[in-house]
Order: sequence, then C-alpha cells, then structure tokens
Amino acid sequence: MAHGHKLDFSRQGMLHPPRPLLATAARMRFVARHLAVPVAMFVIFSGNISNAMAPPHCVHSGNGTTVSAPAATAATATATPAVNTDCSITHGVSFDGRDIAAVGSGAQPEQCCSYCAGHNFCSAWTLYKGVCYLKDSAAGGHVTCNGCVSGALPGGAPCPVAGAGNCTVRHGYDVLPNGPTDIAAFTVASPGECCAACLQHFNCSAWTVYTTTNSHSNNINTNIDTNTNTQNPNTNSNPNTQNLSPNTQNPNTNTNSTCYLKPTFGGFKGGCPGCVSGVVQRGPKHPWPAPTGRLPRKFNMSGITFTGGRYCPNVTMGSTQSLRSLEHLASTGATWVAVVVTQYQWRMDSTQIFPLYNGSAVHDEQDYYTFVTLTSDEVTATIRHAHALGLRVMLKPHVDLLRNHKPAGAFWRGDIGGCPATWNTSVTPFTDAQWDAWFASYAEFLMPYAQLAEREHVEMLSVNTELYCPNRQEQRWRALVPRVRAVYSGLLTVAQIKGHEMELKWWDIVDVIGIDAYYSIPGDTVAELVYSWQSHVSLAKQLSDAYGGKPVAFTEIGYCSGHCSRSHVPSVGDYAKHALHYQAVLDAFANSEDWFLGVFFWNWNSDPGFWNPTQPDDCLTPQWKPAEDVLRWYWNATQPKPDRHAAAPALCMGAGKCTC
Repeated sequence: MAHGHKLDFSRQGMLHPPRPLLATAARMRFVARHLAVPVAMFVIFSGNISNAMAPPHCVHSGNGTTVSAPAATAATATATPAVNTDCSITHGVSFDGRDIAAVGSGAQPEQCCSYCAGHNFCSAWTLYKGVCYLKDSAAGGHVTCNGCVSGALPGGAPCPVAGAGNCTVRHGYDVLPNGPTDIAAFTVASPGECCAACLQHFNCSAWTVYTTTNSHSNNINTNIDTNTNTQNPNTNSNPNTQNLSPNTQNPNTNTNSTCYLKPTFGGFKGGCPGCVSGVVQRGPKHPWPAPTGRLPRKFNMSGITFTGGRYCPNVTMGSTQSLRSLEHLASTGATWVAVVVTQYQWRMDSTQIFPLYNGSAVHDEQDYYTFVTLTSDEVTATIRHAHALGLRVMLKPHVDLLRNHKPAGAFWRGDIGGCPATWNTSVTPFTDAQWDAWFASYAEFLMPYAQLAEREHVEMLSVNTELYCPNRQEQRWRALVPRVRAVYSGLLTVAQIKGHEMELKWWDIVDVIGIDAYYSIPGDTVAELVYSWQSHVSLAKQLSDAYGGKPVAFTEIGYCSGHCSRSHVPSVGDYAKHALHYQAVLDAFANSEDWFLGVFFWNWNSDPGFWNPTQPDDCLTPQWKPAEDVLRWYWNATQPKPDRHAAAPALCMGAGKCTC
C-alpha cells in the first residue's frame, strides 16, 4: 500500500475518502454505508414544508389524539425500552425535526413513543414502514408523508402546576422505577419545590411527591393514608379500610408531603391518588444548549479509546463484563475503537521495557494505579469482539513509568530519555549507547503487537504514544518503522502529545498524523469553545499541509467531568461543561473533512457498571454521562442505550475508583 497521504481507503472499509456534506438522499445512503446498516433503515421523506407547528403541550398537540404506550418487554437491541408515557400523534405527516436515531423493526406508534421517551434528546418521532425515526423537535414544521404516523412527547410546555418550573407533571401517578434506587427522600411544601430540587441534582431525571394526611382528634392520633394503592413502593404503610374517616372540620388535620428523587425515568404508574410526579425538562432534555442547524458530518474516524489493565484492573479485558461494556460503546454510533496495551520501565532513565502480567505485583507510590499488562489473549478477544460489532480498531501500545510517575511523581512517559532544554534542567539526556539500548528494548516490545495486529486484521497501529523525547531520535525511528511495515500492512500513525506536534520530523513515513489533543480550550458556551479551537485547527491544518495534505486524527482527546480528583463530587454544571467540550470539538472541525479524519475520545472503561448516584464519577469517561448522549446524537446512534438501571455496581468508576 502507499505509505504517503493517499490512503488505501477501500481496504479500510469505514475509512471513506473525504467528502462534502451531502444532500438529504445522498447523505442517507452515506450514513447507511458508514454505519454498516441497510439503506432501507433510512427513509427519505418527500413533500413540501408546511406551516411551523407549535411545541407539544402536556396532553395534546395539534389535532392529534393521545395514545398510551404499553409496558416494555425485556430490553434487546431493538426492544421497546421500559418507558410508559403519552404521545400526541398525527397521521399522514412527518415532522421536520433533525433525525437523531432510527430504531425498531415492525414497530407500532406506541413503541415509537416509548423509544422517544427513553432517548435523552428526543422530543418527537415519525413511524414509517415499521421504523421509528426519532426527532429532536416537532417545532420545525412537517411534510406530507403517506403511510407516516408522527408523534410528540408531552412536556414541550410545562404543565400548569404552581411552582413546578420546567417539569412535566402528572397527578395521581408514581414514577418507575422506585424504591432502593431513589437518590433522596425529604419533606417539601409543594411539587414545585421537589422539581427544583431535581433540577439542581446532576443525576435526577424524575420525582414523585407523596402526600399523607394526619388527623388529631381528642388527643388520639389517627393516621389516614390517602393512598389506597397498597403496591405503592414509596411508602411502607398499608391503608386500612376500617380506619376512621378524616374529620374535614377538624382544625388539627394537616398534610405531609415527601419528595422522592429518581435517577431515571422509567414511565408513569397510575393508581396513586396521593402522588404528584414529574419529569424534569432541561431545555431539550439536557442542561446545555442544543446544536442549531444541520449537524456536522460524521467523522470517518468516530472513535473511543477502550481501556482496561492499569485503568480498570478490576474488570479483565476480554471477559464477559468487558465485552458488554464494548457493546455499549458500539451502541453510541462509534465507528472506531482504540485498544490500549501497556508495558513498563522502572524510571524515565531506564532502558529496559517489560510486561507486568501479575497485576498485584506493583503499585505506584500513592496506590493510584495498579500496574498490569493485558495478555495477548485478552487483546485478541477484545479486537475480535470489536470487529464482530462492526468497529474498526486502532491498536495503541503504551510505555509507562513504575516510579516517580505523574500524578504522584514528577515525570511521565514523554520524558523518557530526557530532552535537552526541557522544563526540568536537572535531567541528563540519554547517551547514544543508552538510546541504542532503549530502542532495542522498544523494538522487542512493539514488534509482537505489530504481528498481532496483522494477524487480527487491525486497521491501524500506533507506532508510539506521547513519547515526545524519544520522538526526537528521528533516524532511529526511520530504522524501526520499516521493520514494522515488513510484518504489518495496515495504517501506521504516531500519537504525539499536543505542544510537540511540530518537533516530530518523520511524519512522512507514517500514514496518519496523530495528535493527543489535550489542549486548554477556554469558554463557557459552545460558541466560545469553538472559537478557542480555531488556533489549534489552524495548527493541525498547517501540519497536514507541510506533509503534502497527509490526514490528521486526534488519537486521543478527553476532558475531566469535574476535577479528575477521585474525590470531587461533580455537579450539573460539571457534567454540562464536559458535554459542551464534546460538542465543541465535533463542531470545530465540521469544515475540515478534506484533511481531518476524526477523533478518539479518552476513555471508555472495560467496566460496564454504573456508579452510585451518591458517588459519581468525575474522571474523563463519557459512560452514562451527558457527554455520551452528545456522541449518540452527533454519531447518529442506531442502537438504544443500555438500561442504566440494570447495570451492575461500577468497579472502576465513581468516587475513589476512577483513574485519569
């Protein structure tokens, strides 16, 4: 294959030649091919745009009728999610909102309603030939479509409950699921107070206020429970039909209202006359501004880095648990996954690299990391499962330090061998003999992974990761890369850390310019963040031009969803800013399709679990966070998100567990 910038796109499958944003019909065919799904899964609605429709209201919208979705069956890739809500529906039209997913096969309107209610960004839907097309809005108008049925969720405008704020409210209903998974329970004066508390809690999606009446007569305290539903899980009291009726003229009668905050909305359950329940509405179901206009094209490399080993030693790569997490990753609409495998050297001035297959043998000084190396079997099982899921794979070998390593120590992998005039002038750079010894050891480390990558048809191999001091040894790399080419026929890249992109002088012998793009991007809105990206976009384009238009990819990019401190409890604002950063980088490179291949977000843990709401994760992973929903939106996810409520307790995520 060519080793310059003209890549062998046909060999790479998903790696299509750059192209402009396509017209609607062509873009549907492109998306179908890009996601490896049949074109029939995408429907082109034709017709004229009519007058814009108003946002849906709490019960009815337009001339539609109200339907009630049935209880869901067990979750599968296309099963109806566990949601029960009301949708206003209209026949013969398709809403002109932005399509965010296409799900179901042989679906009915009730199922589309349930799919939409279970998607963080969905406000409306159109059913055509058994496929539910989920929309971000019903407010942009509609087109005539014979055979279409369209619906809108309630809650486009708040129900008229005093002080309820941005909450869709139902009287006489409880919210599912409930019980031990409730985030909190406390006394409130009104439903609006409960709604406000839910909006302030980063992990609250819904709430229920349950009201009981207490009557005091003749110094005898008789508890009258106004809830006659003996199955209400929010209270342990069983109403006794023989109890005295409350004396409506008793001046000592009072009511007590308890607010129950829910981490998920699994549908409304009727038969609870003492209940008022609500689903919070943070704008279009998330606490940050929705993208406006047409979404940017999907990157050829829409990737996420899948990490186990030292980043998640409690869940073995290749295990049933890790493969379930990989399936969750694939459901985001990702087209690529990076698989990280790490070996070690003792210090930055060591010249020998070695694996650690016994994860209990070595820890860092502060017990932050458990150092471990994935076995060949674990790497192979992960690659094969990724390919079975339709993902392309980048194999990404890392070398890390066992001692004096950041964050506990002073150095990290980039400092190996020392660089002249670096920030730490006390470091003595390697001699030529030391560099020769280190490169001999590095070749022994890298070559088996190159052979594994060829054997497993891995689409791209990173020659090294963030070794900015060793990367200055140009001639030694020019000697090693041809040895890799001799055993591996896929794409080659180098994952150079930001700030050192221009120092590397041998980009010409790899296929893709890789940057681990941990730039500082100031701003509080998407527009501000996109503006802050412009100098980095220009630098990446300059680097591409310097090597004849060689394509660029961000081989890593990531953001803390808090402080990456393991102890900080992230807020709604932390998670919103995390999601904004994801949205901004996807927008910032929207017009760079002729030279920019895409990104690999850091990171996605092999742990499929969900952290305790009281011990949330403030590290980089987008798993189960609003940032994941941004990816699902931009990447046109066609698979539903797994049921968070069914996830096992997290082993590698959450306060005191996550690694950055």
